[in-house]
Amino acid sequence: MHHTSFKCKPLIHNGFTLIELLVVISIIAVLAGLLLPGVNLVRANAKTSKCANAQRQVVLACYGYANDQAGGLPATRVNNMYWYELIEDYLEGKKSSYYQGTVIRGCPEFTFDLADTTAFSYGTNTFLAYGGGGNSNNLHNRIGGSFGALNFTEFNAGTVTKQTSRVYFADTDAFWTGSSPPVTDLEVRHRGKLVVTFVDGHGGRQTLAEATAGVVSPP
Repeated sequence: MHHTSFKCKPLIHNGFTLIELLVVISIIAVLAGLLLPGVNLVRANAKTSKCANAQRQVVLACYGYANDQAGGLPATRVNNMYWYELIEDYLEGKKSSYYQGTVIRGCPEFTFDLADTTAFSYGTNTFLAYGGGGNSNNLHNRIGGSFGALNFTEFNAGTVTKQTSRVYFADTDAFWTGSSPPVTDLEVRHRGKLVVTFVDGHGGRQTLAEATAGVVSPP
């Protein structure tokens, strides 16, 4: 007579145990916490670079205008045309209603009402346009026109002192900044700083205090 013997086989788990799953989740959470600040920093730097590039394109358009206007750079308005109207033909890319799709509204951190025709990412330093009228910042020789009407307010870069530190364009919540102290239109958008472009054409990031000084009286 033959006896049949039965052997018990150990159970094989084909998945994670609860403890193993919790350990994996914890590791992923730690790694995400380590990587997320770096990812956010990269994104912020990319937005800052895009903003700086757009602002530089605006300044280059202004210099293109100046080449056709005996060196006169627009600061506010000329013959009742504002600076953004004067440089329209010098901007790259197809233009549309209210300057949509142009670098004038090129800052990724800038929010605005689509119907607002004066909401631009950047503004000019209007101190550059004032050579008199009680303003103590006599930075240049104005090219004709009426001070009171803000007409013919062009300036020649060669007559501006401290071109490497004098702000020409900056992140603003209006299409110009300056006019008279205190400077209130500058807008901080990039990790506690704002993008500025100086009269000589180079750009950078500054704190609000630094940019304010660069508008009015740079060191």
